[in-house]
Amino acid sequence: MTTVPGPKMSSMPPPPDGDVDRAAEVYSFTWIMACISVVFVAGRLYSRARLTKNVWWDDWCILVALLIDLAVAVIWTVYAEKGYARHMYYLIPPQLSHAGELNAISRSLCVLGIGIGKVSVAFLIERFAGPSKWRKWLLRSISISIVISALITVILFYAQCSPVLAVWDKGLLKAGMAKCWDPVPLATYVCPPEAALCCVQDRKVIHEPQCPLPLPETSNVSYADLFF
Repeated sequence: MTTVPGPKMSSMPPPPDGDVDRAAEVYSFTWIMACISVVFVAGRLYSRARLTKNVWWDDWCILVALLIDLAVAVIWTVYAEKGYARHMYYLIPPQLSHAGELNAISRSLCVLGIGIGKVSVAFLIERFAGPSKWRKWLLRSISISIVISALITVILFYAQCSPVLAVWDKGLLKAGMAKCWDPVPLATYVCPPEAALCCVQDRKVIHEPQCPLPLPETSNVSYADLFF
């Protein structure tokens, strides 16, 4: 079958490996990782609900993060099924616009999912690190800052263009039918603070001193059951 480049892409040099569809790679990577996540989160929730009977905020946060991850997996599946796992040289303008839209939505969900996942880790540390007000409020302050930063990042990502369709449909910009902000300030002053907060929390996790977990002597629950 002869592949014809999209009208907007005909001036681009063709990719050296031709019209290669990487949908199979997208499917396999996406759903293998999603299935692994489901197994671990399901095991964790089961052990917390049935064995330790101690479901807390860290469990609910990781469940929300998993649901967001599954939503992203579905979006990427649609992305690949539509034929968008190919080089943009071979996509026509409507396909480029739709691919950009799916990519924008999945990117926003990924930012939120990562933020909520880190909040879950902070609650997990708070659960087992023992009573310490300064540690509790430090972790909660960082977690709240990460969530707020993630929300601001997503909001500004969509607000940067008017109309919002221009975020993924660059044809509107070329036709003079839309306006977008300069992307440099957004990338310079909005995204780095969120990344810095995540690094601060990661450093806090790494340097958190080890502490004994309070288990009754008669308990048959293992430490693996607690962390699962």
